[in-house]
Amino acid sequence: MENGLMHMEKTADKWGKNGRGDEWQEKWWEHYNAAGQAEKWAHKWCSIDPNTPLEAGHAHVWHERWGETYDGYGGSIKYTDKWAERRKGDGWEKWGDKWDENFDLNGHGVKQGETWWQGKHGDRWNRTWGEQHNGSGWIHKYGKSSSGEHWDTHVIQDTWYERFPHYGFYHCFENSVQLREVPKPSDILEP
Repeated sequence: MENGLMHMEKTADKWGKNGRGDEWQEKWWEHYNAAGQAEKWAHKWCSIDPNTPLEAGHAHVWHERWGETYDGYGGSIKYTDKWAERRKGDGWEKWGDKWDENFDLNGHGVKQGETWWQGKHGDRWNRTWGEQHNGSGWIHKYGKSSSGEHWDTHVIQDTWYERFPHYGFYHCFENSVQLREVPKPSDILEP
């Protein structure tokens, strides 16, 4: 408890490796407080022997990062970033996808993202996109790609974003049975 406000934090770091040298790791962190603020993130990756033949679309190396922050009043920030690599002949092919969104408590904010690809000989392609939300019922949507696509439009559409975490402080508290059984320091010190 800090300044009289109860908070909880959970972390994990998992790692594994098999006899062929394939390996993976997952780290995550969560922080909640009784005022409704929450922050969560995770980083995951795996790697398999680059000499292993793969079906199309599968990767030798894979990464994923994501995170969420909630201010407790209806504002939130979310992001994700995924990318992968596959050995192809004498080089590596890479591709990925990422997006983020940032909204205040009034539903004003921005969503944006990028999808990309890089070939083993340095050839590249990407597409970026964005949305501006100002609470008027009109959303400004825009984007472009390295292959010449381009759009810039306004559409009537409801704004949707997660204002509050789907799993918050009280969910964490209720699911922490062993933690709730730990006596308070004042209960231990009283004669």
